[in-house]
Amino acid sequence: AAPGLPFVSCVTGRPITAELARDPQYWGTHLRRPVRFADAVRTAIGDGPAVLVEVGPGNTLSTLARAGAGTGGPRCAAVTTMRRPDEAADDGQ
Repeated sequence: AAPGLPFVSCVTGRPITAELARDPQYWGTHLRRPVRFADAVRTAIGDGPAVLVEVGPGNTLSTLARAGAGTGGPRCAAVTTMRRPDEAADDGQ
């Protein structure tokens, strides 16, 4: 099925098409090719404010996304969804 929400491919650095999202060869390529993270962040931010969600433990990609957004460009908020397994923190924090 096609993605329900738009997202940016780290293979191309552009929004993924419904055709690519359903293509098994694309996903194999995604595992083997270099990641175009900076291009994907620039595309996701576009011309306006953006919220990027890091799915997975830690905040490495969120930190890189905020740094890549720089100053003077479009605003970017990056949030994490999980803490690292070795971090002991209350869920209320």
